[in-house]
Amino acid sequence: MHNPKFISLEQVCTDSAEAAGLSLLNVDVTVSQGTTLVVHGPPNKGKSGFLLLIAGLITPGRGGVICNGKEVTGPSPERALVPQWPALLPWLTAYQNVFLAVDRAHGRHKSRDELHVDTAIALQRMQLGNVMHTRASRLTQDQQQRVSIARALVVRPRVLLLDEPFAPLEAATLAWLPATLEHLIQEHHITTVVTHNDNPFPYLHPSQYFEVGAAACQPA
Repeated sequence: MHNPKFISLEQVCTDSAEAAGLSLLNVDVTVSQGTTLVVHGPPNKGKSGFLLLIAGLITPGRGGVICNGKEVTGPSPERALVPQWPALLPWLTAYQNVFLAVDRAHGRHKSRDELHVDTAIALQRMQLGNVMHTRASRLTQDQQQRVSIARALVVRPRVLLLDEPFAPLEAATLAWLPATLEHLIQEHHITTVVTHNDNPFPYLHPSQYFEVGAAACQPA
């Protein structure tokens, strides 16, 4: 069933002392299930903080965050975050980084063979089949970011949080990856929140957009 208030931030404020660029004041935002919200604005104005709140990695000083009918009180596999710069374990291979995520999320409910199949498919979708057994520290920034996206998608999240996800990518990757990502988002009905600095619609096609510092979301 479609939920018009799948994600809701209600009068949310964050403590400006938490970290530069994470401060938000009196944010009221509602995101419908299966839609894409673009959050845009200049650097260090709270875009990353917006995503971290939904991810459950920081807590609001005032107000609350609701996702899928429950208050967000901490991280969950149903809310996958792709940070602006990849946060991979450098001593593990691309394959091991992705497998670790799906094993933690679904290891109790799937066989090892199924987990390995899911891992391989996720990496192949990101065109990383030829480097999947290369250590993350030896990958290019472009490849590392694609591993990070594969790691987020492999857990089959209900919510995908993308923090300026295309910044580290090369031009050749930008020619195909946004369309592939958007296809996967639509295929699996993933509710998506993506940040960008300036142009609010550079790659993905949003249903709504929100400018940090604005009063409310606007239709795209």
